[in-house]
Amino acid sequence: MKKRPGMSAKAMLMMSKAMGGFMPTCREVSQLTSREFDEKLLFRQRLGIRLHLIFCKWCRLYRNQLQFIDNFLRRYSADVEKAPIGIEISLSDETRDRFKRAIKDNSK
Repeated sequence: MKKRPGMSAKAMLMMSKAMGGFMPTCREVSQLTSREFDEKLLFRQRLGIRLHLIFCKWCRLYRNQLQFIDNFLRRYSADVEKAPIGIEISLSDETRDRFKRAIKDNSK
């Protein structure tokens, strides 16, 4: 099996310690990334995330997935808010298939 490029979790932890804790660990990045969609983070936190994402493909993938879900929910909730009260919104088969393809394409 071909090894993919990128840093191991152990290497990321060592780098974080070497930088005086400035670069967050994968666990911290996942927590901060989730919070980032709901609130404005401190400059130091945003910078730490960006620095971490340069080296960690797994956290980049996680962040991209969260961004995709957030965008999808924002678009879908806007459609739901426009619907008159008492009318149930359902997706057509074509729309459902389009969402499935978008999710599949985004996960590659």
